[in-house]
Parts: sequence; C-alpha cells; structure tokens
Amino acid sequence: MDYGSKNGPEAKQIEVRSRTCSLMSCLSDDSPQLIQTLREKYIEKPGSGDYNFTIPVDQYRSNKTRPSKMTYKVDKEIFKGKIKDGFFVEAGAYNFERGSTSLYYELEHNWTGLLVEPFSRFYDEGIQKNRKAYSINSCLSLVDRPSVIKYSILTEGLNEDGPLALQCFPLYSLLLAVGSPTVHYFSLDIEGGEFQVLKTIPWDKVDIWVLCIETHFVGERSEGSRDDLIEYLHERGYIHLDGFNEEYAHFVHTVTREVVPIRDDFFIRQDIFYKYYLN
Repeated sequence: MDYGSKNGPEAKQIEVRSRTCSLMSCLSDDSPQLIQTLREKYIEKPGSGDYNFTIPVDQYRSNKTRPSKMTYKVDKEIFKGKIKDGFFVEAGAYNFERGSTSLYYELEHNWTGLLVEPFSRFYDEGIQKNRKAYSINSCLSLVDRPSVIKYSILTEGLNEDGPLALQCFPLYSLLLAVGSPTVHYFSLDIEGGEFQVLKTIPWDKVDIWVLCIETHFVGERSEGSRDDLIEYLHERGYIHLDGFNEEYAHFVHTVTREVVPIRDDFFIRQDIFYKYYLN
C-alpha cells in the first residue's frame, strides 16, 4: 500500500538488507531442503511479549475500524464474527501496524498468521511491534520456485528496472514452512505482480477462504488485466464480490502524479460463500 511519506527524493539513498541465494532457484516449491531453510534461516516465529504499537492496544480494540475499515467489513459481513483462532497472510505488511489488514483479526479474534514484507527498513520496524504472527523479510516469488527479483523503493514493488535484488519465495513454500494452515484471509498488496503470484499457487494443495487483492496496478506493472485475474480465480472456484470494496484511501501515482483511489478486489471461495456469506 502506498503511504506517500515512504517515497521521496531521499528514497534512493536508503540501504536495503537482503539475503539472496541464486542456487535456491533450482529447488521446487515443495522441496524439503527449501522448507527447512525457510524455517531455520528466514522465517521469524510469532512474538510472545507485549505489543509495542505507536498507540495503546486498547485504542485499537475500542475503535475496531482503526487498523483497516475493509478488514472489519469482511469480518462482519462475510465471517459474521464467527472465526476465532484463524490464520491470515498479509503480503505487503509494511511495518506490521500502520494500515495493517490483519491486525484487527489478531486483536479481536486471536488469529495468528504470516506477515511478508520485502523492504528491510519497514520489516525492522515491524518486528519490533511484537505481532503474534510469523514474519519474513522477503517477497513473494512470481514463479513457482525461489527467485531473485529486482525491487524498486520508489514504486514499493517488484520492478525489472529496480536497483535492488531481493530474495523471493513462493507463497506455497512459505505456507508449508509454517505448517500448511488453513488461510482464512489472504491480503495481497505488492504494488504490481499480484496476478503472477496467484498463478504460482497450487490451488488443489492449499486451503484459502477469502482473498483481498490490490488490483489498480494489475496490467500496468505486470502482464494480464484485472478481468483476466477475476476470470482466473473464477475458474478456481472463487466468487468475485463485485462492489464489496469501498473507496477508503488514495495515493499519488508515481508516473502521472494523479491522485488515484486504491482499488481492492475481494474474492471468496464458493463453499465459504454459501456457508458464511449467505447464511
């Protein structure tokens, strides 16, 4: 998600820490060697102490829409507040607090999950928040194996012309490394490349209920269109909740400098749609 203040002329001078290993690109997404490496060297376990947020936890709990208005809406209108001790994946987790699409579930319903953030400066801020979730300072691979991909700080996303090389892993590999949980809510916000990440997922091997996908850069920074993405997920058994999203934030386009509304598309698996959304 674009927050404006993260970008600026000084952004190019920011150093980014990245552990890359091109040899891992030879490993399949379910390689035991890869899964073990992720567990031992890359994935941080959930925190166990007190939270360390910029505001008191009670303020988040008393104002449930503070972390994310749309996350609150998903819980009330789709899950009906019934899912306790669930699991989320938030890709593009920034500093694990500001604008978080998963924090509400953690505080309100005792969920845990996986926080993915490629930019080490934001990740280092996030790890200090002591979230009760796994985390990894990496990006999601655009292919079904580990890969090293260029990253741009200015666009906050994967970019073949970016100056930084980041180690990326398939989502499926990360899920295997944390025990193959049911993913009740998957938030995918990586500033382009969302469609490619979805194509890496072996849908017959995962259990993902609801997806929130940022789509205003689909077709602009990567191949495929928003319609292609919607059709792709439809073919895999997901219903597009057209009109579910509300216009809640804007960003300044890095090229045109236009003020553009953030567009998220929501999808729910058919069986979950009939079990929860229509019930």
